Amino acid sequence: MKRFLVSLALALVVSAGAANAQQPAPGQTYSVETRPGVQVPYFAVWRDDAVATLVLFSGGAGGFGRLEPGAPWPRSNNFLLRSAPLFAQQPFNIVLMGRASDTRDLDLSIRIGATHLADNQAVLRAIRQRSVAPIWLVGTSRGTVSVAELAIHDPEHLVSGLVVTSSIVAPRATGALPTLDLARVQVPTLVVHHEHDACRLCSPSGVPWIMRGLTNAPIKARQLVSGGEEQATGDACEALHTHGYIGIEPKVVELISQWVLKPTALE
Repeated sequence: MKRFLVSLALALVVSAGAANAQQPAPGQTYSVETRPGVQVPYFAVWRDDAVATLVLFSGGAGGFGRLEPGAPWPRSNNFLLRSAPLFAQQPFNIVLMGRASDTRDLDLSIRIGATHLADNQAVLRAIRQRSVAPIWLVGTSRGTVSVAELAIHDPEHLVSGLVVTSSIVAPRATGALPTLDLARVQVPTLVVHHEHDACRLCSPSGVPWIMRGLTNAPIKARQLVSGGEEQATGDACEALHTHGYIGIEPKVVELISQWVLKPTALE
């Protein structure tokens, strides 16, 4: 709790001058050897005035998309990855989490496994060496399983906050958030969900079960959003549907950013 209050105080002081904040430096790809012969890459944009580091975990097969020569950001349809430039307008370091070199698909069984957890913890240590700004984990869809596991298993207190969007909630799904030991999450937690998410594994009806499980989060909030339905296309579990906040990305990014800067309890 003390660690959270110190981080929050710093964030509020610095964010008061956000109107004059510097522009972030160009992004760069880094790589961490997490196991012998195994590398986990990540793409990061740093800024000296950052009040927090947002580590974004995509859904699907994982990874941070495709970085083309000369492009400022990796390309991806994933909600968090395509919205990363919007997050970068806030006083945050932005880190896009990659996928281990020996893994082609971060399915749900891998995301709850000890190896994936250890890989991610190693990357967080590397991030902490680069910046002392408090680390906030932000996951979407399958990525919510990865970030929840990191927040649950955090003996080094690397994680200062947690945001889950379009969470996996279906009880039959491996790693569904309501089935995890959420009582071990001891950092502020924001749960964001589209009220018309039609993905069979991510029904909004399961969100209250996440909130019930977060018994030891010092601050927790639930935010249901709407809009973009007329722009939704393709599979209901993919990024260009309401599941991926199509058409309302700025609204959702603003909601998350403001809550990270000033967490407020809300159910």
